[in-house]
Amino acid sequence: MPLCPKLPWASIASVLVAISGCVMFCAIFADGIEGFLFQINTMAPVIGPEVTATIRLVLVYLALVFCGAFLLFLVVAVFATKAIASQSSPENRLPLYHRILSHRSTVALIMMVAHTLLILWLVVFCVCAMALILYVVFWFGMHQFCAFVDTQCFDFAVLVPIVKKLSRNKIDLVFCQEKKKAICDTNYLGEFIVSFLCSVMALLGIVYLLMCMSANYSRLSAMISKQKGKHYVMNMGTLESDSIIVQSMDK
Repeated sequence: MPLCPKLPWASIASVLVAISGCVMFCAIFADGIEGFLFQINTMAPVIGPEVTATIRLVLVYLALVFCGAFLLFLVVAVFATKAIASQSSPENRLPLYHRILSHRSTVALIMMVAHTLLILWLVVFCVCAMALILYVVFWFGMHQFCAFVDTQCFDFAVLVPIVKKLSRNKIDLVFCQEKKKAICDTNYLGEFIVSFLCSVMALLGIVYLLMCMSANYSRLSAMISKQKGKHYVMNMGTLESDSIIVQSMDK
């Protein structure tokens, strides 16, 4: 038996997993993207530093929005679980704020928001997976290329017309030993793999949290239906008693 039956331990665990995965993903994925862009700029400076800053800022906002939403879900889960554990209707004998937060409509609204965030996180998950695949292809390609680079320099001037369309900066496409050290001796594959695993971790936390919220909604619905049935029986009993009294008076 849990130490405190009025606390949603499953929801708390899922929220902790989701928040941990989300925060670690945003931090590690930002480092991986920054390193990837650094390697690309080492080959050809086509991406400015403002792009990296923008990506980090977007990831910070993403973490704040999702973590704030998870905490809101947890608050609603706590009040809903408390109402269920006390076997009292959210409409009766509870403070106003408790009735609002534990109401079945509130839980339903929170579930809709959670489903929306789940879809958004699936988009984030797909972006992370594509970035991982792209970096794996890039890293293996550069690893094979770097194996041929020793003391020689390779001139990729044939790519200048294409690269100039991406950047107006002066571009040096001569690949020598110093660029080999910056590109071949650095590896951000670990960051992308860990961030991908963290995105999976956050995704599992969101899915399990949705399962807990669905269970709370079902229990609230069953509890309200049961109490409505009791009220109906009590009303029928009152009507029958009144009928008996009226019949006795007629006699």
